[in-house]
Amino acid sequence: MTINERILALRRAAGLSQEALAEQVGVSRQAIGKWESGASLPGLDNLQELARALGVSCDELLTGKESGTENTAGQDGVALESVKALLDAQNAAQAHAAHRQRILLAGLAAALACVGAALVYLGVYYGGRMRELSSRVDDIGANVAGIEGSIDMRISSIQSSIEESLRQQASIVAGFDWDYGVPGTERRVPLTVTATPKNYRDGLSAVFTLTPESGVPQTAAGTLLAGNAFRAELAVPLEMEYQDFSVSVSFTLDGEAQTEELFREYDFVSGYQTTVSVTPTDFKAQHSGRRTDGTAGMTLGGDFELSVNRAYRENSAVPAHAVIELVIDGEAVQRQEMDLSADFQLVSGGAGTADEQAEEILSGITYYLSFPEEVYAAPQREAELVAAVTDSSGLTVTARRDLYRVG
Repeated sequence: MTINERILALRRAAGLSQEALAEQVGVSRQAIGKWESGASLPGLDNLQELARALGVSCDELLTGKESGTENTAGQDGVALESVKALLDAQNAAQAHAAHRQRILLAGLAAALACVGAALVYLGVYYGGRMRELSSRVDDIGANVAGIEGSIDMRISSIQSSIEESLRQQASIVAGFDWDYGVPGTERRVPLTVTATPKNYRDGLSAVFTLTPESGVPQTAAGTLLAGNAFRAELAVPLEMEYQDFSVSVSFTLDGEAQTEELFREYDFVSGYQTTVSVTPTDFKAQHSGRRTDGTAGMTLGGDFELSVNRAYRENSAVPAHAVIELVIDGEAVQRQEMDLSADFQLVSGGAGTADEQAEEILSGITYYLSFPEEVYAAPQREAELVAAVTDSSGLTVTARRDLYRVG
């Protein structure tokens, strides 16, 4: 019987619980439990108290042999054989623990190896699966995004319909229309505006207002037409103050006025302006040594392009005349003039309608021109090409391109 087994047997023979024995020995219940299970052994300092509590001598507790002396239980000395038994028991316990630890470590190592192999296999297997799942998730995400986009479009459409319905319910205008005329030499675009009130009553009057972003507003009283519609004539100056503007109508009855905006225009003036550019293509501008009068010379001349684009708004003025000059230090040394009106006229007949032909002919033209090469006194400041195009309303647009500049 081992020491731990004897401690357990003696405790039970004495009718003691682990708590009672621990209290007599002066240790914890857990210490008694470890002694009885063999997890640990009592030290020499606890042997006498343990033997006394169990009613045996220390030698009997350690060796299981009854002592031949008449010493009182637990108070005899510890014989050499008893000490050897205690040390043997401790060594056996340590060896047993070490053996269990080696078995545990070996089992753990084997388990880790299996887990590692499994992870490698799962990594290879599930790597492909994860890529496949990722691709499916991407597809699902794209489908969800498409569905969300469709829902957003439907919501936006419904919201727009509701807003339009509310606007129409709150509107004081049953309908309106406007039309621009051909700008004249005074650089003003005629504007005819017509509006019909939703609720017409005798005595109702109308006033139309054109309000620019920066500039002086214009007003015009409406003339009553058949069908209870009102019409007014306004004019939009082709000045940058009128680039953006709004047009509104105010209906007045018995001194009470109600106003509503009819429409807005943006970049209006730009839509009536001809655009021009001049671009050297094979144009020489190089120093040529000394001239016969001893001054430094420069050779200037060659090919260039003149691009003219008609304004994009309907009824806008058309390019009519162009002047292109080679200018040295502010003085024109070569000059060409061109009549453009025939190139930008509407033509009849041929393929397509007149409007389709106008779109093709009036949108823009590039002219390929040249100045002969000449040797001039070297510029003191600059040499440049200058193109000025005047449209049918009298507006002149100028484009410049540097050929040489000092500094």
